[in-house]
Amino acid sequence: MSELRLPSPAIFAYRRTLGEAVATVLVNLSSQPASLGEAVREISGELLLANRDLPEGDRGVPETLGEWEARVYLA
Repeated sequence: MSELRLPSPAIFAYRRTLGEAVATVLVNLSSQPASLGEAVREISGELLLANRDLPEGDRGVPETLGEWEARVYLA
């Protein structure tokens, strides 16, 4: 498991690796939107899981997570 360096202390984020697969977990633990900052460049993969319905065009890695938003990407 490895952590990502993010500008907001409200975001809990980490990576898990199993063989070639890498899962990135992003969770905003705040009632305010929170920026992912430069870490956006380090995150890739397809959206595996989210705690809200997202339109097809919104399934990529966002620059900002909404309030209480959680996403998991698998690369």
